[in-house]
This record gives sequence, C-alpha cells and structure tokens, in this order.
Amino acid sequence: MAAPASSIEEYFQTLDQRFVATAAKGVKATFQIELSGPKGGTWTIDVNDGAYTLLNQGVEKPTVTYQMDADEYLKMANGELDGVKAYAMRKLKIKGNVLVAQKFKGIIPPVK
Repeated sequence: MAAPASSIEEYFQTLDQRFVATAAKGVKATFQIELSGPKGGTWTIDVNDGAYTLLNQGVEKPTVTYQMDADEYLKMANGELDGVKAYAMRKLKIKGNVLVAQKFKGIIPPVK
C-alpha cells in the first residue's frame, strides 16, 4: 500500500505501489488522465490483463478520459476526496466507457 503522495509527480512515480494487478486481471483498457492547473499534464495508464504501462502523454483513442484539476486529483488519489462526490460536484469529468471507468478505483485505489 502506497503512502499519500505529496505531488502529482510523486503519485505517478509510485504507481507500482498503487497498482493492484489482481483487480486488473482480464482488463484491457486505456485510462487517460488530463489534469489542469499549474501542476497538471496528461498521463495515460494502459492496462493489459494484470499489467500496466504508464505514458507521460495522451493517446488518440483512450477507453476512458478523466479530466480534473491537478490539486483535486491529488486529494482524490490520497483518499481525501471521494471520486463519486467529485463527479457529482463536477470536479471530475469522465469521457468514454463509464463501466470501464468504474474499474479504475479498484485497479489504482486511493490511499485509505
């Protein structure tokens, strides 16, 4: 289990500690994370049957795209902001396959 991240950069650097391979078993999807604000950027997590590849860029046709402010995303990743509440408050926008999007929380869960 990973500790809370102090920055977006640290979050992505510690993805190995956050990734739950058993939850990703049988999943083939590309999750694109587009973060706005001064600490933002675009990252893509390509999940393929229990393994993943991290790209420091976007891809042409992701399965799911999450759009959010970088600071708010960090709060969500650290378990300080619930993803469902963030979506309901329109802090988080989701494009693409919503059923697949729901699997992300199990594959890369927030810190508890």
